[in-house]
Amino acid sequence: MSLAAAVKRRAEELGFVACGITDPSPIDDGGWLDRWLARRYGDARRIDVTAQSFSVLPQLVIGTSRIATVPLRLARLCAQSLPIRLIPAPVELPTLTEVMQWHVHRDQDLASRWLRSELAMQTALLPPAR
Repeated sequence: MSLAAAVKRRAEELGFVACGITDPSPIDDGGWLDRWLARRYGDARRIDVTAQSFSVLPQLVIGTSRIATVPLRLARLCAQSLPIRLIPAPVELPTLTEVMQWHVHRDQDLASRWLRSELAMQTALLPPAR
């Protein structure tokens, strides 16, 4: 089944006439997720809204028929305080790998090293999201 057909079927099951997509990529090509989906399923999603980060997307679907694909932990956190509903994706999605990046001049900076160390320790304690 194509991506468009799967999304359309799921949207109809949920009572949506049409679902616009919100995407965390402020560039014209739709970002990494849409490129992956197009390669995998051969379809392009209709992007209605773009944002600078995943964390903004849940607010952009409130009161609309839009959908947003966000990391599961973020979706669960937002669903605790926002009037949104979580639904499983109608197709397989890639795993999102988070990385840290910093300028080489900050490599030995004590505050930067401390922050990187704390982030690494805390994320290592997290259970798998699925």
